[in-house]
Amino acid sequence: MTLASQSKLISIFLLILVSITAVVYLELLNSVEKERKSYDRLSEISRGVFELSLLTSEHLSIRTRRTEVQWKRRHASLTNYMLVASRTFEGESVKQLLRARVALASLRKLFFKIVIAEHKLVNATDKEREKHEKLISTLATQVRITSQQLISDISRAGFHSLNSLKHAEKQASYILGAVLIVILIALVFVIIWIQRLFILPIKDLSRFSEKLIEGDYRSRTNIKYNNEIGYLAKSFNALATTIAEKIETLVKQSDRLEESNIKTEALLEKTKTTERQYKDIFTAAADSIFTINADGIILTANPASAALFGYKEAELVGENIKIIVSPEHYANHDSYINNFLQTKTKKIIGIGQHVEGKHKNGTLIPVHLRIADMYRDGKIEFIGVLRDMTEELKAKEEAVKANELLEITNKELESYAYSISHDLRSPLRSIDGFSLVLLEDYAESLDEEAKDYLKRIRAGSKKMSELITELLNVSRIMKEAMKLEEIDISALAKEELKPIIENYPDNKIEFNCESSMIVMADKPLIQSVIENLLNNAVKYSHKNKHIKIEMSSFIEDNKTIYYIKDNGSGFDMKHENKLFKPFQRLHKVNQFEGSGIGLATVQRIISRHNGKIWAKAEIDKGATFFFTLS
Repeated sequence: MTLASQSKLISIFLLILVSITAVVYLELLNSVEKERKSYDRLSEISRGVFELSLLTSEHLSIRTRRTEVQWKRRHASLTNYMLVASRTFEGESVKQLLRARVALASLRKLFFKIVIAEHKLVNATDKEREKHEKLISTLATQVRITSQQLISDISRAGFHSLNSLKHAEKQASYILGAVLIVILIALVFVIIWIQRLFILPIKDLSRFSEKLIEGDYRSRTNIKYNNEIGYLAKSFNALATTIAEKIETLVKQSDRLEESNIKTEALLEKTKTTERQYKDIFTAAADSIFTINADGIILTANPASAALFGYKEAELVGENIKIIVSPEHYANHDSYINNFLQTKTKKIIGIGQHVEGKHKNGTLIPVHLRIADMYRDGKIEFIGVLRDMTEELKAKEEAVKANELLEITNKELESYAYSISHDLRSPLRSIDGFSLVLLEDYAESLDEEAKDYLKRIRAGSKKMSELITELLNVSRIMKEAMKLEEIDISALAKEELKPIIENYPDNKIEFNCESSMIVMADKPLIQSVIENLLNNAVKYSHKNKHIKIEMSSFIEDNKTIYYIKDNGSGFDMKHENKLFKPFQRLHKVNQFEGSGIGLATVQRIISRHNGKIWAKAEIDKGATFFFTLS
């Protein structure tokens, strides 16, 4: 039998062994997973029963329509889940689950009797009220007993399911252990088989090859297997005989070569010094250097050339220079050489130009090429020096791509923002409108709690609409082109403060502003910055009857720093990293109103002006916002 047939037989045996192991493992895994899922379902049912018990107790305590609805919903979902889950259980767990379903149905009947009695109690007379109260108390006692029975049944079912899971896991571990033992025995058998089939014959061949290496060409191997290794042993024996014959011939040729080498060494010694100097310069050059003949054949290439184009030096020498020239420059290259050889007119020789070289893998490399001509032994040759321009061009391309990508991203963000605002405003208007209809047309049917919920819904939809507007404003601010001009932000601040003061008639606002602070900025954008910062200063200070706001500037490190200071609530500086992030608020909404996006907008506008903004504050001691503009 050949080695291929024997290897195939071993492979089939191992494949069958692995397949059987995989089937057994998957079957055991499926069995354990089935028991685990049953246990998880019982855990979910147990949690649902506990929640239903809590809802029952809550309803018996407060007796509201809300608790009644919640109880019915939870009971319905639990009943459906138990019905579906019961189909997957086996053994004792099924019996306990069926008892639990009966108890759950009984619990539903008792709960509806309580609900009916509660409804009758609303319009009952004093005498009937006492009767209904007594009935409700009795039913409540029965409900509690039934709930305890239900919990007990589910607990017992869970206990049986857990035992089944443990039993399945234990059984799986035993079977898997037995399978692993069988696999180990089979692997030992395969190893012994492979050793006899491959390893021992290969060791014999290795010992024979070592004798050949030591020069014992008279030895022979005695392997007589009728397979590939046996054929290889016969070939080794024939090889040893051939080598012995060839050695005698080589000894004679070696004597003749020795005489020739002595003559050659004498000639080489004369040129070694000059060649060494040339080679050192040629090898150390950082740029790629080629020499070619009039036919374009590469005569020499330095290590930098090999590194640049991905070849070994030996692969380049003897090849046409077109091996490293891009296809589109083939014709130009030939015409330049032919023109010079015929007319002696230099068109590109001595003049640098940008061309494309071709890497071994086909990649085109931008290079700067400079060519010079020279004569050696009466023949014209050309020297080419190439410098890699990849990084320089790559940097330029990346800058262009970054600008293009930024423009595309801005357009996509704008489209996305307007699309989202449209999709969000439509359902918000529906929520607000239908909530208003309920408040106006069904006010008499709603209790105060329901009205309060509807008012909260309307307030939330209004808040969401305001946030959408703020986000669109941020998108608009970041996409509009800036028009820089000289602006007096002192006068601008005084104008922006007027409408803010009108919103706080109960406060006295004192505004101290440095005069004639001139900046170079986009007026609408810087107006938004001043408006947001002044509005925040007043808003977070309005709990003080006397609000003090200061706006001024100072010079530090040759930069003008502007600031707006207030005497408001301030904030804890450990949260300053959240200050300029959208929707990150440092105060609760019931303390100070706001969308949480104003300062994020300010920070983006300042960044567009190549400036910086930061703040310093203490709790209840006010805050100061500093900013710079380029």
